[in-house]
Amino acid sequence: MAAGNRWSIVPYTMRLKETLMSTDVRRVAFVGLPCQAQFLRQMKMFPLMESDFASKIFVIISLFCMGTFAVESFTDYLARNYNVPLEEVENIDIEGDYLVISYSGKKLRLPIESIIYHIQHGCILCPDYTGVFADISAGRASREGYMLILTRNRLADNIVNNAAHDDYLEISEATEEEIRYAREKALDKLNRSLKYIMRIL
Repeated sequence: MAAGNRWSIVPYTMRLKETLMSTDVRRVAFVGLPCQAQFLRQMKMFPLMESDFASKIFVIISLFCMGTFAVESFTDYLARNYNVPLEEVENIDIEGDYLVISYSGKKLRLPIESIIYHIQHGCILCPDYTGVFADISAGRASREGYMLILTRNRLADNIVNNAAHDDYLEISEATEEEIRYAREKALDKLNRSLKYIMRIL
């Protein structure tokens, strides 16, 4: 998170395939979202192609995710209801149960529930908040400048510990509050997906 991030829908699989099939690439560390981590894990577990380029994926890292907005729908909603044009938006952040939009020196706080219908349909149905198919999962912690990191296997433990040993990371134990918050968000997303799946059925 130190470098910042931009959330949008992109055709990443096309570029990923080109990268993995390149003879110049031997090992890849992938950083993505829970849905992408699941896709890549399945590629590694059940390779379907003769040229098994999935074996080049060394480690899968997932960011915590509550969903991605459908850009056109959401920006139209902001313009119509709050007179906030897209070109004036400087930053979008999540604070608790609110989406905070910074624009033209102002801030707009929107309850997450009020904008749920502008999230991608696939995200509404996705039950995975932390990226359970990833080797390493990372998301916001309550302490400024820190992230909550979950390691799911020995490879992940080694990567994180070696990074800390070489001063790329500073590690401290997560607080009970941070763990509880992540668990609550994971349950919130799971329950949300079940709610909308039942509507479809």
